[in-house]
Amino acid sequence: MSTKFTRRRLAGLLSAAPLLAQAPPQTSAPDDTTAARDLIKNNIDVIRKFDLPVATEPGFIFKP
Repeated sequence: MSTKFTRRRLAGLLSAAPLLAQAPPQTSAPDDTTAARDLIKNNIDVIRKFDLPVATEPGFIFKP
């Protein structure tokens, strides 16, 4: 026993497939984003506490 599909039914099933595959929005995403931003801000503040003279050279050289 085989199931028969018409072209219209097959087209309807294929067009609905992407809608079914979409995941619902996660509620934890804003919390993760906020935590990451806070972490970056804290790291920037820690780095700004160190004073480096302008004449300080990097430990590497860019070669084109």
